[in-house]
Amino acid sequence: MKTLRILAVACLALALLGAQGNPKEARAWKAVESAADSGDAERTLSRALDYLEEFSDEENGPQARLLAGRAAFRLERWPLARRQLDGYLKAGGRDDVDGVQHRVAICLSREGNKAAAVPALRNTARRDADPDRAAVAARELIDLHVFDGEWKQALEAQELLLERDRFAVPDDLDTSRRAIDKLGEGALDALEEHLRGTPVGGVLALLQLQRDKQLLETADTEAARRQFARRYHQHPLLSQVPGAEDWAAEPEDTDARAIGVLLPTTGKFGPPGQLALRGVEQALALAESLELTDLRIVVADTGGDVEQATAALRRLAEEDKVIAVVGPIISAEGEVLNDVAEELGVPLLMMVQQPGLALGRSHVFNTWVTAEEQVDALVEQAVTRLGIQNFAIAYPAKQGGARMADRFWTQVEAQGARVSAVESYDPGATDFRETARRLKGTHYKASPPGDVDIKLAFLPDRSKPQIASPQLELTPGVDFQAIFVPDSYKRATMLAPGFLFEEINLGGHLPEEDFPPVTLMGGSAFNHPDLVARGGKYVNGTTLVDGLFLEGKDPVVQRFRKNYRARHSADPSLLEATAYDATRFVMQLLAEGVVTRRELIERLHLAAPSESVTGALGFSSGGEMRHEMRVLQVDRKKEAIVQVWPPEAAATPAEAPPPKEAAAP
Repeated sequence: MKTLRILAVACLALALLGAQGNPKEARAWKAVESAADSGDAERTLSRALDYLEEFSDEENGPQARLLAGRAAFRLERWPLARRQLDGYLKAGGRDDVDGVQHRVAICLSREGNKAAAVPALRNTARRDADPDRAAVAARELIDLHVFDGEWKQALEAQELLLERDRFAVPDDLDTSRRAIDKLGEGALDALEEHLRGTPVGGVLALLQLQRDKQLLETADTEAARRQFARRYHQHPLLSQVPGAEDWAAEPEDTDARAIGVLLPTTGKFGPPGQLALRGVEQALALAESLELTDLRIVVADTGGDVEQATAALRRLAEEDKVIAVVGPIISAEGEVLNDVAEELGVPLLMMVQQPGLALGRSHVFNTWVTAEEQVDALVEQAVTRLGIQNFAIAYPAKQGGARMADRFWTQVEAQGARVSAVESYDPGATDFRETARRLKGTHYKASPPGDVDIKLAFLPDRSKPQIASPQLELTPGVDFQAIFVPDSYKRATMLAPGFLFEEINLGGHLPEEDFPPVTLMGGSAFNHPDLVARGGKYVNGTTLVDGLFLEGKDPVVQRFRKNYRARHSADPSLLEATAYDATRFVMQLLAEGVVTRRELIERLHLAAPSESVTGALGFSSGGEMRHEMRVLQVDRKKEAIVQVWPPEAAATPAEAPPPKEAAAP
């Protein structure tokens, strides 16, 4: 019994001791707190480090790391501060996380660890709840770029200040001006065009006004100042332009229920213009289902003439007061109207084949499925999904074919694959046996190549890889597994037999053990039923891409096709589909409550179509519509073109019924 009583007393004593804690640890922690309360950074750091040396695993360990990190930061002992603050976060510390991450980013910068500092500073500049602290991080990032002479990056980093409304005049503007001066002659114009519509673009536009002496409050400068107000009506530097704040606050004189349509409905380009108008009208038939019962279109005929198109756009914007304009479809008109739309402040949704016309313009967009986009999707399918590593290119000797060939070549190499043979041919060619022999290299075995043979039509900076290679005895299908032909389906059906005759195994019709199969590849111009009807066995396995595939299972496409057929007794083309998508996207945003051109511009830059016939995903920063391209293939068993990407899901009876279209206008 006596022994039991002794054990009980001992246990009680241990319990009481545990309840009181470790007196030594408590005294050490009290010393840390006392030093922190005194505001003495040296003393706080010393006491905190002493505590951590012995008690880092105790409950107060994370807090001691936080106090040590803050004190070391004040003392500019950057590596020590970063280690302690990182340790605090790793230990699960949750107090003042934004502040800790801010100090860590600054430490990385001051230590000279630029690779880690740049993303850390950018992150805290964007996400820190304290805008003043975020501005410190942004300026630290700008200074990093300035120190290394990275003037363009320094300018772009100023967006972090503009986003948080912490851009300071004149100091930050002086940094912008210094960057432009360092970048050299012409940099301001080039950068302002590239970044037009962005926050940094507004800074550059202000500098441009200043350079051109357009900030003087005179009648001669009013047009330039008004354009700045229209383009940057919510910019933090609006007050720096005389009159701009008042102009930006003026209510828009816009008819929110009028959409302009700018197409060549007569003349040489009248037929395609009329087709595009059909697509616009079919979209308008959805107005009632979108609760836009008073919506109307105002059609203006360009006649295929640039001057007539310019006058028509001005009339739509200034007299009809339309909220947006769909069109044009002719690249030559787009080259001029992009600047006119910027001047007028009206959103312009072009449908032109020429890329880059919307670049650097806040009010201009291009909704067309460009050749470049098709090429990129084709390369992704070939390299990423099919695993093809070696390619040949046969292209028509004209500017457009060469442009697509060059894009394909560049994208293939960017994916780590190889183009081993390239050859051009006459655009009117019907016999392609000689082209095949040149791609294989067998032509040059009989006739050694000279300087003229090495050159490629319309590609002055390129040369034929099959000649440049030291191995001239090439085996068909070994040096390339696929051939890209940026031409029409008609040309493809003539090219394929000639290639097969020269033992390039298109369609898999030669013994594969001797002649490995080669895949024929092309863009949307291949997508025609006659590719199979005319090409027969020679085009089996051909891979192509397009923005529109009428034979697929997509319910949106099938509904569009059915309604179009009911109206016009024919199938639609990509032109009608693009016009439909562009108009419907504007209608979608109007249905969501947009009532001004300014609001529409902002939403066009940020939003995505709720549904699309052409796979439209939303506009890129360069104003080009991004599309999810359909990858198609000639199926040898079905003897038809089928969709292989994205994989199609069979339509189910449970699908919601489509919105009902109104009668044709």
